[in-house]
Amino acid sequence: MGETTFETIIKTKFSSHRGEPSLGVEENSLAAISAAFALKPPFIEFDIVAAPDGIIRTGHPPQKPMDPLDEVLELFKDQSPYPKIDIKPTAEKEFRDTIDKTLDIVISKKLPMTLITLERGGIPLGEYLSLQRHLAE
Repeated sequence: MGETTFETIIKTKFSSHRGEPSLGVEENSLAAISAAFALKPPFIEFDIVAAPDGIIRTGHPPQKPMDPLDEVLELFKDQSPYPKIDIKPTAEKEFRDTIDKTLDIVISKKLPMTLITLERGGIPLGEYLSLQRHLAE
């Protein structure tokens, strides 16, 4: 049996990465996230952004924002796997608003567990650490 890297374990054993796009659906879409449930991973990872319409949507820049987070999290009600949400960066103020809106949505769903991570992107380290503290509060 071949050697397995940590990244392979995370993507195949721990979490479905960006849903399950191998079925011909766009990654991070509601369809890809829904399809990932069949793999039965502990977590399904997907990316979110603040869309120009002010709604938190799935997507990974430069991908066009897609499905509302509120609708996607409905898939996770009363069942596992759990969501692993990766917030993609914008300007620091917008990023703070995105964190706050994301937390409001997640809390309103009353899911047993949700992981949320922030991607640093091009945000300066000091601002990024400030955002990490903001999320932790």
